[in-house]
Amino acid sequence: MEAADRLKSEGNAKLKAGNPSEARALYEKALTVLPSSKEPAAASLGASLNLNASLACLRLEAWEDAEGFATKSLKLNPKSSKAFYRRGLARTRLAGIEADARRDFECALEIEPKGEGAQLVLLELQRLKSKDQNGTGFAPPPGADSSLAQRFEALNDAREQQGACKISWSEWESMEKQVAKAAASASAWRKRVDEASKCSREEQVSSSDSRSLLTQCLDELIKVPAAQRSAPAKEELLLSETVQQGTVDLGYYIGSGDSGVRFLAPGPWLFDGASSHDVPFEVSANPGGAFTVDLWAACNGTVGHQCLLASRDQLSDGSGKAGYMFYVEPEGVWSFWVGVGTHWAKLYGTKVELGKWTLLRGTVDPNAREASFYVDLRLAASQSWVDFLPNTKQPLRLGAGRSECTAHFFFHGDLRDLCVLGRCVPDQDLAEEIADACSKHAQEDSDRISALQQLPKLLGQGKGGLASGGSALSAALQWCSAASTAPFSGLSQRLRFQAPEDQFRKASLKLLESGNSATSGADGMRALFLTFNLQAVLQPDGEDLLRLSFAPGCSQQFWAFVMQSGHYYKILYEVNGVCSLADALMRQRKLRPQLDGWVTQKDAAMWLAAFNSLAFSLDAAEVGDAVLNVFHFAYWATQFFSPEVRVEHFQPTRSSRVQAALVEGVPPAALEKVIRELTAEAAK
Repeated sequence: MEAADRLKSEGNAKLKAGNPSEARALYEKALTVLPSSKEPAAASLGASLNLNASLACLRLEAWEDAEGFATKSLKLNPKSSKAFYRRGLARTRLAGIEADARRDFECALEIEPKGEGAQLVLLELQRLKSKDQNGTGFAPPPGADSSLAQRFEALNDAREQQGACKISWSEWESMEKQVAKAAASASAWRKRVDEASKCSREEQVSSSDSRSLLTQCLDELIKVPAAQRSAPAKEELLLSETVQQGTVDLGYYIGSGDSGVRFLAPGPWLFDGASSHDVPFEVSANPGGAFTVDLWAACNGTVGHQCLLASRDQLSDGSGKAGYMFYVEPEGVWSFWVGVGTHWAKLYGTKVELGKWTLLRGTVDPNAREASFYVDLRLAASQSWVDFLPNTKQPLRLGAGRSECTAHFFFHGDLRDLCVLGRCVPDQDLAEEIADACSKHAQEDSDRISALQQLPKLLGQGKGGLASGGSALSAALQWCSAASTAPFSGLSQRLRFQAPEDQFRKASLKLLESGNSATSGADGMRALFLTFNLQAVLQPDGEDLLRLSFAPGCSQQFWAFVMQSGHYYKILYEVNGVCSLADALMRQRKLRPQLDGWVTQKDAAMWLAAFNSLAFSLDAAEVGDAVLNVFHFAYWATQFFSPEVRVEHFQPTRSSRVQAALVEGVPPAALEKVIRELTAEAAK
């Protein structure tokens, strides 16, 4: 008994730390050493071990095993509402037994008709009811178009072969609508790109001179090796902190303290389940009166007990609970917690959809003693008699919980656009009000050029985000792209609340359309900085194959830097093992030898259109075609054989992270100086 109990405690610790696989192994080992006697204590421990093993399997998406462990738990404790609930959850993901899942949920309600657990059970019953109305589970509804039914069944067959869960007919229809909408939006943008690329104006002589100087600069610097570093930082952390240290802004905005925007932190933040970010305590983020807190979130990892945001305090003995938090619960639902001294008042929301950006909003009115929780502007839960206590000294922690001590309950996903307002706002869209607050801090072009010129100094202050070895020019441009698109870097012009595709499309269109201006070239150069994460990994497999894998957990940071001078462009990028910066420059030179490697507007429009497809298309074939056009641009102008591209584990619901910053009116000499100084720092 003691050995089994000890193993159970170790398994619980692993489960809380986000290691369900190790936790399951410990629970199974505990079951093997548990005495087989029918004593009540042994039966109780066995039921608990099987119940916990079922939860671990749910987090691992091992649905059949989760069902089996829950069934074993029920044999030892037939009155366990949790066991019925977890078996029901597993059965909702297994084809053909939705009726059994419904019976499990109904049994759970009979045993525990009230309380937090009952709310979760009711949500699952409502979800099953919705499936019945829109097409049963994993089969096409009667009367469905035969061609659509074949596509639906083929998709689910492919998902099963890849080890993914099946989707329902209603989920598939929703996915198809998203694909069609994305295709229509991309088509309209491409038409504008085609129009923008039709340039017939004569060029300023000064533009040609500027290009010659920059070409010489790049040819010279590409040969400078980068310094070797023993412990390069992760690509996902590309020096946004360094940028913030060198500027006035700290990545957040403090409001006036009235009923409007009090605290604003646009982000975005990328968390891998083992990292977090703390913002020093600010009174504006912790109102004592009525307030609203908004946060956009996308959960990318296995659903479990994960804290998105914590601005809380608590005494060491567990009393004095104060502040507010957003969580992903073990059952896979969003939640909003508020401290009321003796305990946390917990408000539960809807089910988490992995990879989907979701707007979470919590409101607290201390005078009315009420708290509410909204998901995508729809009321999910509310509570009365809430005697809220604000956090008065602890930092605000993003990506993990327990802001008063060591980080715990790490979040695996992305966060952006955190906003605190000094009033309760139920279901109103706040995008315009928040955008107005952002615009007050927008900088003029001259300020952005000054910020650009400060980058070499910032790089000299901390080189932790530079890659080790390779070309110093490539390392410098990679850092420069990441720093330029970082929040409040002084260079980014983007509106924080635009979708990534809108942000990229507007910046790229402006870059192309500026080439048609009568003053093009006379008003300086333009530079478009891009950092992007496709939620995929691109790797070579031999000399003739590239694999682009969208398997769960895949993540790789990419960068690109597009310069425009007059009517011509230079596209710089590098991907380790796929294409070096020198290769990219060589291909453009072979494509346009008479222009010394500067490509035309139509060429640039082709690359930008391919980038748009690679980042945002929901069609796997289109994404595969775009890989070569982006990362092997102008491959058709060389004698080199182009590899085959194989797209794996692609999901039409994927979501890319793209950040863009367009700097205009940069004097060519100033840009050349910045590039040289950045390269010199990278070589140290």
